[in-house]
Amino acid sequence: PIHALNRVQRQIAEETARVRRVAVELPGMTAIATFAGSLGKGWKCVGAVNGCETYGNIYVVIGAGHSYGKGVATAIIRPLLTASDEVAARFKLEARPKLKVEQKLLARKHKHLLDALTNPKDCGRLEAQEREMQEEMARMEGRMAEISTLVGFDPTYWVGNVTSAALTGLLARNGQALTSFSAEAGEVVRVILGKFNRDESADLDLYLSGYTVESHRESRVGRGDTTLVPWLSSCWLCQPFILRELMGNQEARERGMVARILSFTVEAGEIPMDDGIV
Repeated sequence: PIHALNRVQRQIAEETARVRRVAVELPGMTAIATFAGSLGKGWKCVGAVNGCETYGNIYVVIGAGHSYGKGVATAIIRPLLTASDEVAARFKLEARPKLKVEQKLLARKHKHLLDALTNPKDCGRLEAQEREMQEEMARMEGRMAEISTLVGFDPTYWVGNVTSAALTGLLARNGQALTSFSAEAGEVVRVILGKFNRDESADLDLYLSGYTVESHRESRVGRGDTTLVPWLSSCWLCQPFILRELMGNQEARERGMVARILSFTVEAGEIPMDDGIV
């Protein structure tokens, strides 16, 4: 129902479909997904369903055949990707160098305090002084951990092909809200269906929590504990057989992933060709 879109979205969808010679539902749903992905946690509706808080995120998965023009989606979502690139570029140029300098200075000060506390020659301090030094070290530990998170990943508004472990880190780095976008999402779908799991079980937990914006906790040896209230919105384009694989997966159906997805297949008909008209 293209008439249900707001004026700007409708114009984008209709003109893109006309110029690129694709079905209007492809740019139409991508426009909706772009808008949803731009909201983040900054918007929510209270009381729409039984007193719940409902966020504006959606999971859109589009099945379109080879050479049909899935790059149309990239053109529509480009403002979001560009804004993300600009944030990352500023961080690399301005913030990251300062954070790394601060990290090194804190590490040196921390070592100096530790040496002072453990040096038997300096055992004449008052108990209050030692407690103050320990508290200062604890503050340094917290700040160094915070900096490690900030410099571990660049700031971003979106992710593409990413494992669950990396997605957890990226969410923790970026306000616990991200858009997942891929114009060739075959690998993305295979990852969440368990491609990298030894028992081949689906890796859905984070995406399930990210849709409903519910608490999610991971505890891993080497990475420790990570607690999030993730927000995720998705726009994936893939081959129709990949979409069928996702929608037909028993675990994805029984655990509610399929119920969260807005999916459709674009009937290609003739592959759109350049007609020579600018």
